[in-house]
Amino acid sequence: MNDNYIILPLIAIKDMVILKGETATLDISKKKSIYALESILEEENKEIFLVLEKGSNKFNDIGTLVKIKKQNEFMSAITRIVVEGIKICKIKDIVQKSPYFKAELEVLENENNLTEEEKIAFLEILKDTFAEYAKIKNNFMPDVIMDILSNNDIENLFISLINIIDLDTEDKLTIINETSFKNQLENFIKALSKKIKIVEIQATIASQTRANIDKTQREYYLKEQLKIIRKELDPSSNDNDVDNYKEILKEKEIPIYVKEKLEKEINRLSKIQNSSPEYTVCNDYINFAINLPWQQSSEVNKNILDIEKHLEQDHFGLEDVKERIVEHIAVTQWAENINSPIICLLGPPGVGKTSIAKSIANALNIKYTRLALGGLRDEAEIRGHRKTYIGAMAGRIIKAINETKTNNPLILLDEIDKISKDFRGDPAAALLEVLDKEQNKEFKDNYLEIPFDISKVFFICTANDISKIPAPLRDRLEIIQLSSYTTEEKEIIANKFLLPKQLELHNLCKSNLKIGKTIIKKIITEYTRETGVRQLERNIAKICRKTVKLRLEDNSENVNITNINLKDFLGAPKYKKETGNKKDMVGCVTGLAWTSVGGTALNIEVAVMEGGGKISITGNVGTVMKESSQAAISYVRANYKKYNLTKNFYKTNDIHIHIPEGATPKDGPSAGITMTTAIISALTNKKVDKNVAMTGEITLRGNVLPIGGLKEKILAAKRIGIKTVIIPEDNKVDLEEMPKYVKEGVEIITAKHIETVLEKAILN
Repeated sequence: MNDNYIILPLIAIKDMVILKGETATLDISKKKSIYALESILEEENKEIFLVLEKGSNKFNDIGTLVKIKKQNEFMSAITRIVVEGIKICKIKDIVQKSPYFKAELEVLENENNLTEEEKIAFLEILKDTFAEYAKIKNNFMPDVIMDILSNNDIENLFISLINIIDLDTEDKLTIINETSFKNQLENFIKALSKKIKIVEIQATIASQTRANIDKTQREYYLKEQLKIIRKELDPSSNDNDVDNYKEILKEKEIPIYVKEKLEKEINRLSKIQNSSPEYTVCNDYINFAINLPWQQSSEVNKNILDIEKHLEQDHFGLEDVKERIVEHIAVTQWAENINSPIICLLGPPGVGKTSIAKSIANALNIKYTRLALGGLRDEAEIRGHRKTYIGAMAGRIIKAINETKTNNPLILLDEIDKISKDFRGDPAAALLEVLDKEQNKEFKDNYLEIPFDISKVFFICTANDISKIPAPLRDRLEIIQLSSYTTEEKEIIANKFLLPKQLELHNLCKSNLKIGKTIIKKIITEYTRETGVRQLERNIAKICRKTVKLRLEDNSENVNITNINLKDFLGAPKYKKETGNKKDMVGCVTGLAWTSVGGTALNIEVAVMEGGGKISITGNVGTVMKESSQAAISYVRANYKKYNLTKNFYKTNDIHIHIPEGATPKDGPSAGITMTTAIISALTNKKVDKNVAMTGEITLRGNVLPIGGLKEKILAAKRIGIKTVIIPEDNKVDLEEMPKYVKEGVEIITAKHIETVLEKAILN
């Protein structure tokens, strides 16, 4: 290795730079730093490398090789050392990170490139500047000043000045980063000149302060006498509260219009007796208003890549959602004055609406709070109560801001679709002002009575049903749809997030409990039936609890969950695996439906019997589905010739439409083409292909209308092994936006008319 390269233990220090020749005292408390110190104390040289810390495991490139002159234990866990700067070094590489840092260093030699004339000039400048500083500072001993002024060695003088003048860290950093001695001197003179200006300003302020002391002292004595007089007249005087509030009002950053209002309230408080009920009301109001974060904000993380990384770490999938949220954040940070809409996360329960809001707050480095709006029916909960009422308090919005102590928190308005209204007002109407960027800059809470700027607050709403959000409120929201998770997504979430989380909560490690991927899949398909992953997490937690119990009872070391013992942990499967039709049948068609727990397959059956024209539909169906069946029969009656049916077939036959699993309510128009296909199959005695499933609304003209929940329906078809899915042609646009893994392995046919459906589904 080159002589200019050495390897030494490294200690990172905060807000401190040590120059060559400088002697300094340091307190060492970090474990890594203590280990580094201990590693060199036995050595003869006792040399170690000190460098300025710029962040977590981030250092300045250049630091100081120091020699430890003295070391002793200052307190328990704190070691105090006295060091002297020997050489300036540059970090080439960090060669060790644990148990302490070790760095490969390049020793930087000072370039003493001064001419004799420059040395004389710098000597004079240094002495003159120091003399000016010492005169203003007026705290140096005469012999120290004489030693400095009589020193004619430029390098020796420089070291002496460094040791007696306390320079700022930034100024020292500019000196240490220079290898040219000339540049170091210039930077030192600049730093010393700056300190002279600061000291001059301080002296001026001190002089002005002394000039006002007499007046202030007089006022103080008079006020103290007035307090004593008041105490004699009224022992329960409230001067302490009033004085405290006045002090807070002076020190705190508060808008002028707020100060004026609070000054009036404080003056009113000083005139009210403590025993009066009005005193409590006034005191509570001032205490609340004066402590609000009027101008206190959290420093927002504006690193978009960092925000994306946080969201990716916390949530699997939801790519569209995360992308739209990051875009929304990017725009609001790029153009701060833009009136961007409020985000509303719309989706079924358990898909991660609340947790993704928490992740956004963590990613942005801002405070988070949640307001549960489900069942809220009092407008005063949002706007607050008038303080004239007994027990009056501020509304939830202002209270949430007060709790976070910042004026830019993330407030989650949870279950915004479940707000009610009654004789006490409409909370949804009160939210119109809260969620409108044009109005909420001067939001006026009834209790506070002073406009408070809530435009900096990051509002996020959640909802399950968009139709239940009032139209004016919905207009202010940017809806981001969260769809249900697929089985594959649930498997990844369980293995990557839920299982590690529950193991940690139950103080278990991976070796204590092993749950294979096939077991996770079985739990998802046979023990849960949901859009999200809440029930899945509960089942994993249940297995963890039983594992802990086994370890305590039988001293079991490890538990391995298999198909055989899964029942011992979770009981018998709650849901049987979905299957399609096993063979081609007459009058039996596989339909696809969307439910609150995702997509599902419906085997719609039609039986035609001799009778008197009775038409019945069974299977716990709703009004819309009954109307779809009537539309299907009317279409067949209107087109009987096309299907070679007798004119009066509906008079001589009874038609029975049945949708199995009668305990489950079913409704919606999307089974229209399924029922039509089943009816025509039963009437013509032609079989339906068992590998075909379908969804779509039927009209009296046989047109196929679009439906919703297409992604979930296609996944339901794939689950039962369907090879072909027929969907409305107008749903093509949904296919384009759908992930590839949803469409893989299944043929998707679009149909504009029922004839296309019949051609693909009914076998000749």
